[in-house]
Order: sequence, then C-alpha cells, then structure tokens
Amino acid sequence: MRALKLTGQRFGQLVVIRRCPSSGHRVKWECLCDCGKTTSVVASALKTGRTKSCGCLRGKQFKHGHAKRDSHTRTYRVWHSLFKRCYKPNSAYFYRYGARGIEVDPRWTTFEGFYADMGDCPEGHTLERLHNDRNYWKGNCIWGTPRTQMRNTSKNRVLTWQGQTKCIAEWAEMYNITQSLLWQRLYRLGWSLERALTTPPRPIRSGRNRNHHGD
Repeated sequence: MRALKLTGQRFGQLVVIRRCPSSGHRVKWECLCDCGKTTSVVASALKTGRTKSCGCLRGKQFKHGHAKRDSHTRTYRVWHSLFKRCYKPNSAYFYRYGARGIEVDPRWTTFEGFYADMGDCPEGHTLERLHNDRNYWKGNCIWGTPRTQMRNTSKNRVLTWQGQTKCIAEWAEMYNITQSLLWQRLYRLGWSLERALTTPPRPIRSGRNRNHHGD
C-alpha cells in the first residue's frame, strides 16, 4: 500500500501523517491525534474504526509541561497548528502548505523535539520559515514578528528600486520570497535591494535534503 493512500486522511480523532518504517508484516501509520499526541496504528485498525484516537478516548490524559487543565501554551499551539496546515486537507490553509508539499521535520513529530529546537515563543511573535518553499525544520524557522509588524510600525520603511517604491512586505510578495528572508538579507547581511530581491534561494533537492540548503 502506498503512503499517499492514507496520508492526510482522518480516522476519528486521528489524522495520518506518514507511513512508519517497515517492521515485520504489519504496515503501521504514524498519526496525529486531536489531543496533540502521535501514535502508530496498523492500517486495518484505522479503516475498521477499531482505533479512533491515541488512547485519550479511553480515558488517557495527554500531559506535558505546556498544558494545564486543558489550556495549552502559545508555543504548544503553534507546534500543533503545523500539522493541521501541512497534513489536514480540510484545514483552511492546507492549500498553502500541505498541498504544496511542505512538510514538518520528523524530529518535530513530538512537542519535546520541537521545543528543544525552538524554545518558547516570544510574546508577539509567530513561527516563520526563511524560505517559503522549504519545510518546517530548525534551520529554516525563526520566531518572527507578525507580518503587520514586518511592514514596520513607523510606516516609513519603504524602499525604491527601478522607479517603484514599496514596503518590504510588498517587495517580498512581488518576488515570491518571505518577508523574514528579505529582512535578513537587507538588514543583517547588508545586501542591496536588487541583490536581495533577485538572488534566488539555492535549489531544493528532493527528499529530506530539501531541508539543508540556505543562502
């Protein structure tokens, strides 16, 4: 059975993320439960409805350092939302992520792995990818300010090139790069606007190597 046959499908509270490495004769699938926990389930249990959750429906409680009385921290909610937009076709933003092949680093399958790499989400920040066409992984993600702040609250951070004057967000949208990447090129690396806009990211290789390329 091919992984694409079940990947992204929902079974009860479980959404299939990917096929697990082969182990014996039983094919298992890694699934994300609505409670936030991941679990491995055989295909037959999913299709017959025998398994509908990670076990939380049977009274198990999912506990971690970022949950208290069913109220999760912002960092945890950010992590959980990654899987919705990357692996749930019914997500409002799936077309911008999962439908484009954007995936989440297997290390981030658990919240502990994500938290070890990214730490706490600073107040007023969101998780942003430096390269729009690359996956969610440590080397491609930063805690960035919201897009409205990236336009600069002074409303004076506008740049002119080839007779056109636009704010950073508009330039980034026109050249199909992220605002975070453009901002870093201009104000951390000191590139000219022309170079920052016209230099494409390095080619993305197939498979997991697509994660490991930067400027």
